[in-house]
Amino acid sequence: MRISISIAAALGAALLASAPAHADEPKLYSGTFCVANNGATLYSGGRIFNTSSGFNTFECAALRDHTDGGLWGGWVVVIDRNDSQSARCDLSVQDSNSFDLLEVDTRFTAIAGNDFQRLDFTKDLHAPDPTSFYALTCIIPGVREGLSSGIASFLLDEDD
Repeated sequence: MRISISIAAALGAALLASAPAHADEPKLYSGTFCVANNGATLYSGGRIFNTSSGFNTFECAALRDHTDGGLWGGWVVVIDRNDSQSARCDLSVQDSNSFDLLEVDTRFTAIAGNDFQRLDFTKDLHAPDPTSFYALTCIIPGVREGLSSGIASFLLDEDD
């Protein structure tokens, strides 16, 4: 019996030692985690829309609960119904004291205006300071031909 327990303990220790040092922890958010800096907006069905005639900047809340890592990337689903202007989204790590951008990954929608477009952030963003924070900022085009553009959802994949 002692031999079985010893073998099981050794096997368990070996499995833990061989586990990867980092694991991802994706977090999915609805578009309602975003707020507009200016202009008219509409919240509907977990999404946020720009209902003004011009561009509107949206800031999206992002939880950082592992202060010893960074982001492995993520994505945002933009509803782009404007066939003459693109949306732009920046995923960044910012300094909490100066608000300086430490690292950023930028993506644009296609001008085709084909509604739901998933923009994939593929750059690893390192957060060197435990007090730095993540930010998702999207500049969404205005209403065109009665159709509003907006943000449906986003996912951030945190290294824990």
